[in-house]
This record gives sequence, C-alpha cells and structure tokens, in this order.
Amino acid sequence: MNSFQMFNIYIKRAAEIYGVTHTRAIYEQAIEVLNDEQSREMCIRFADLERKLGEIDRARAVYAHCSQMCDPRVSHISLVICAFRNVSKRFK
Repeated sequence: MNSFQMFNIYIKRAAEIYGVTHTRAIYEQAIEVLNDEQSREMCIRFADLERKLGEIDRARAVYAHCSQMCDPRVSHISLVICAFRNVSKRFK
C-alpha cells in the first residue's frame, strides 16, 4: 500500500472517529510529504472539504497553495483554476 492510500484511510478513519474538522492536520501533512501530483489531489479534496464546511477563506488559501505546485505547461493547473473559480463565483 502506498502513502497516498494510507493517507486516504487515515483521513477516513479520523473523520469517523473525531469528526471532519480533525482531518485538517492530516491533509496538511499529506500535502507536505506526498509527491506533487498526489499533493494536488489532496489539495483539491481539502479545499472541497473546507468549502463544504463553509470555510471559504480556508478553501481559497488551499487553492492558492495548490496553484504553487502546478506546472502551467501541464493540464492539472486548469483543474485547480476551474475549481477555484467555481468556489469564488458561488460566494461573491
């Protein structure tokens, strides 16, 4: 089992036991230690969680951090930009 899968299991179990707000530190740790591609995926999931919790400023900060990991020559940046714009439009 790889690190990405382990973090997913850890996040799921922590949410079940302690509640979703306790997963923030786990997401932050995952983003720090995983490779860029997996970190981007975690960022998008983390930002989505923050958005669902109504923490729009936190979601924007996560998207901004994620954009620093994105190579503009690769299509992943478009996913982050689209997600960020969708969040921004909903809460203006």
